[in-house]
Amino acid sequence: MSSKLGHFMKHFFTPLVVLAALCFGIAGGQAGWSGSDPWPDTGELEAQCYAVAGFDEEHQLRRCISWAKMGSHDAEGNAESHADSFAALGDMYQSDGQYDLAIAAYTSALNLNGADTNNLAYSGRGDAYLAMGDMAKAEADHQAGVGIELDAKNLSGRCLVRAIWGRPLDRALNDCNAAIKLAPGVSDYWQIRCYLRFRMGNYAAALPDCDAAIKIRSNVEDTFYLRGIAKIRSGDTAGGDADIAAATKLNYKVAEKMKPFGIVPQP
Repeated sequence: MSSKLGHFMKHFFTPLVVLAALCFGIAGGQAGWSGSDPWPDTGELEAQCYAVAGFDEEHQLRRCISWAKMGSHDAEGNAESHADSFAALGDMYQSDGQYDLAIAAYTSALNLNGADTNNLAYSGRGDAYLAMGDMAKAEADHQAGVGIELDAKNLSGRCLVRAIWGRPLDRALNDCNAAIKLAPGVSDYWQIRCYLRFRMGNYAAALPDCDAAIKIRSNVEDTFYLRGIAKIRSGDTAGGDADIAAATKLNYKVAEKMKPFGIVPQP
């Protein structure tokens, strides 16, 4: 659901993933950059960043390029920079749906930078565990990230885990509220709260959150479908059907994608 979950369904082309594996010496699910291997030419890496199709958010492309530049600018092996590089690598593996490799990369970031300092790596690894269905580890990582800093990514991540898991929903709502307060311009956070309220059976309250998400980002089929189902359950069949039609136009498999999250016309 949400772009946060929705991106697990979206795979971009793989050249960058292959390049990353060569760069860091990752094989068989193990992240193992030694600190002594030479980094590839920065220009080549930047070209690969631009060549890869499927970046649906500008920050993904920026992070890819910054990761490429870190290698040449930090040839002596500064641990903090390389931790950021591994976190960026984890993001790319996650976008490609290779969650085991993403987890390995995020774990390397945490090992390099100290597990008590890299809350974004916890957020990424928590999302990867969530995609693999390991709810306990997903919640634990987002919990660890929140323990470092009350950042919107980990708060929304913990909210989403609890919404899918179905417990504790009252504390999940507190997380979603806090994430939106910190970053009201991020559509994902509104959509996650919409889903949470849907899960709580509060369909009328869910609708304004989906409205806010669509106002920020109007091309996400998940949001239209979720709002459509919430409208149907609220008694607005015509409005719900219109939203479902819009979602299906964006992705004809959206109903199949959303069914595992309980987003269906009838409870």
